[in-house]
Amino acid sequence: MNKGSLRRRLGLTLVEALVAVTLVAIGVVSALGAIAAINNGEVRIRDIEKMSQLANRKLDELVATGQITNTLGDGDFSQDYEPNYKYSVDVQPSGIENLDAVTLTVSRTDKDSNWPTSKVNTLVFTAPVTGGTTP
Repeated sequence: MNKGSLRRRLGLTLVEALVAVTLVAIGVVSALGAIAAINNGEVRIRDIEKMSQLANRKLDELVATGQITNTLGDGDFSQDYEPNYKYSVDVQPSGIENLDAVTLTVSRTDKDSNWPTSKVNTLVFTAPVTGGTTP
């Protein structure tokens, strides 16, 4: 082996260095994309959890105050300092006398229709109204 060929094999050529830098850049971009996707998923999960808590709290409030039988329609959570969330209540007969099926749905006001919603379902007993005197 002569001295000239040994000297050429010790270092990197410019093409090899550019290929190495390109591969590292592709790896960094891929890692940043994965981190962004994980972050977006975490935001959605946190938002779904918040909507679930709001739905349960609102349903408990409506049942406790007796407003569930005459509450139909929509509302928001601005009184709870959550103006980006809205709810809708649907009360349907369950098929059993004095028992209504209630569905409360919470969604975001500032997101598109593809954003997840949170639904809470329950049954509510409505006491029958009696119109007589008791002996």
